[in-house]
Amino acid sequence: MRPLFTCFLLLAACSSTPTTNTNPDAGGKDSSPPQDSGGTPDAGVVVNGCGPTDFVAANTITWSFTVMPKCVSIKPGDSVTWNGSFGIHTLDAFGGDSPNPITGTGTADGGASVTIKFPTAGTFGFHCANHATMLGAVKVAP
Repeated sequence: MRPLFTCFLLLAACSSTPTTNTNPDAGGKDSSPPQDSGGTPDAGVVVNGCGPTDFVAANTITWSFTVMPKCVSIKPGDSVTWNGSFGIHTLDAFGGDSPNPITGTGTADGGASVTIKFPTAGTFGFHCANHATMLGAVKVAP
């Protein structure tokens, strides 16, 4: 009887449905970097915890341990200003569409703010290279 029971357990284990690890963040959303959508904002994509209904119209982000707001929406050609301490909190591109206008901003020369213009539509992720919880996204759409 024991060999039959062992075979049954093995068969049951082999036939189970595989699961997908989505690496959810504290908000229960997929925080893994999304695939490049070719510069067109995708209504269903989650970038750095920012889903389709999380974006708010804003042009200024407070850049400290608490990023406020972390999900902003603007129109093509508009700019976003991050205000904070860039000596401690470096600002870098992370996830979303490419090319990302945030790329190369780094420490903003140790200043207290950095302003970046977003000429094209897309969803562009950002984060602090030193603190994993400091992240967000800019959605640019007409």
